[in-house]
Amino acid sequence: MFEQESGQVMINRRMHYKALNVLMYYGFSLPRAHEELRLVWGDKDLFRFAWLKSKSTFHMTPRPPGSAGTKHPDYDLFCGVTMVQHDPSGRVIFLHRNTEKLTYSNNRILWTHIQQYKRTSALSDYYVRGANGGKVFPQFKRCFGKDVHYEKLFTLKPMSAFPFENLEDDLLRFAAAGAEVLRLAGYEEKDEEQTEETNKQ
Repeated sequence: MFEQESGQVMINRRMHYKALNVLMYYGFSLPRAHEELRLVWGDKDLFRFAWLKSKSTFHMTPRPPGSAGTKHPDYDLFCGVTMVQHDPSGRVIFLHRNTEKLTYSNNRILWTHIQQYKRTSALSDYYVRGANGGKVFPQFKRCFGKDVHYEKLFTLKPMSAFPFENLEDDLLRFAAAGAEVLRLAGYEEKDEEQTEETNKQ
């Protein structure tokens, strides 16, 4: 079975209450053996296991996730920072800014290009890896997608090629407006490093 991602799922709760109960068991029961033994990569695998265990029907969108990110201005290199999910017909339906969270303080434009697996490429050749941004993309901790030699299997198109080319500008504007509402209410947004430090204590 092909790898799946549960960033966005649609569930008929009446039809699949058994699967949801199994999912809750996997997600919240102790001990968490599947995590301790590193058998799963989070909830995306638990969804699949719950539906299989309960013998529930499901459908997976055939087009694998793409990646939105930045193409290097001088080299043919790509750094993906956002998961791109597709609808059943293969059109972009959701961009999940998962490695660079959308916050008011993190307000730089990240989406200059979208990388997608070609419809003509065999799924057996689909491989996406994570890599450090390094010297080429020092502004990013991690890059996902096919960073080099992607032309044979992947397309890489500028955001201007999509009907939602200004989406990130709109989202950043909404984030700024939301942060202002919170500021007026006396709430201060913590950045990622502050949150990590708080969690360690």
